[in-house]
Amino acid sequence: MTSALPLIVMALSCNLCLLSAMTAGRAESGSWTWAVSLFAEIATLSVAGVAAFAAFGTHGPATFSTLIFVIVALGLGFLVSIGLAFLEYAALGRRSRFRADLRGSLWISRTGASRL
Repeated sequence: MTSALPLIVMALSCNLCLLSAMTAGRAESGSWTWAVSLFAEIATLSVAGVAAFAAFGTHGPATFSTLIFVIVALGLGFLVSIGLAFLEYAALGRRSRFRADLRGSLWISRTGASRL
């Protein structure tokens, strides 16, 4: 049985990664806010990946199924984080901005930063 702590850390890291991407999407390209948000996105995504591996990859030798579990866990973590981010926006009274901020979020990819 897995501990719940890595899953909680993974979900919170996914949430912070999503919020960082949304902040980077709102910031002007090349500004300090933009750079710090992209760095925070990379850092929190790394923490989420390590937490997912800690939850599912420590039960024996790493196999292809372990990689599948980690990818599925990260996907589910991001689905949960979208719901959490919406609730955070609603609590702050910015619910009407959520969809625009989510669509404008800036994500790191192999070709550079791209919008969702």
